[in-house]
Amino acid sequence: MPVASGFIEEIKQFEPQLDSSSWGAQWEVRTKVVTCIFSIFGVVYIQAPLILLLLFFGVMAALMSIGFRFKYVVSKLVMLIPFLLLMSVPILFSSGLHIDQAKFEFVLNLNLTALTAALFMMIMLLTQPLHQLLNGLSRLGIPKALTIIVMLAIQYTRLFGRTLMAYQKALISRLFRPSLKAQSFKVYSAVMAGLILRSIDQSEKVFKAMKARGFRGEIPTVTPKPIEKRDLFISGFFLAVIIIFIFIEKRWF
Repeated sequence: MPVASGFIEEIKQFEPQLDSSSWGAQWEVRTKVVTCIFSIFGVVYIQAPLILLLLFFGVMAALMSIGFRFKYVVSKLVMLIPFLLLMSVPILFSSGLHIDQAKFEFVLNLNLTALTAALFMMIMLLTQPLHQLLNGLSRLGIPKALTIIVMLAIQYTRLFGRTLMAYQKALISRLFRPSLKAQSFKVYSAVMAGLILRSIDQSEKVFKAMKARGFRGEIPTVTPKPIEKRDLFISGFFLAVIIIFIFIEKRWF
């Protein structure tokens, strides 16, 4: 039970609480974003399950060296499982209960690619404060609308998480015990309806608050941190590893 409760607490945590002196936090944002995006494209290009598995554990080791807690990373990957199952199960059983090797390998590749890409996204999004990420995206010449969408998506995710925690505490205080009974499903539907209505209300409040503060679709930026040799070395290392794995796949797989 202590292990389970600790894991649930990790799911509730949005910020990884990294040391600002770690190499991931010190890595310049623009080079980090470009490197992670190209690395994800490289991961998508790779098809060999063994190489994808090696990449997955390699990026996991990189996250650990940055300072991410293992339970924190796993708790975020677990949230992808329902979506991966939704994609995988219909593919596996599209021809009946018999699962052929080609379909199994395709689903395995699909899941390993998605999980490895998610790890790269953690490096890109969670290793610096939000304002630094947005400043870096703006300086890369990414369209302002896309930058604003990223900002709002992150903020709404945080608000949604806080709302979920508030509903959970309210249900626990009322001695609710989840089950598969009809009464529980009525509670689930009421909670979902409340979440939707509250989300609409929060979006309206956020819009009014931003408008009251003079927001007109422009995100103010500052001069970014200069790109140093260390940043180029880290980016070169990641991209070189991806290229080497692609070469190995083409040569021996």
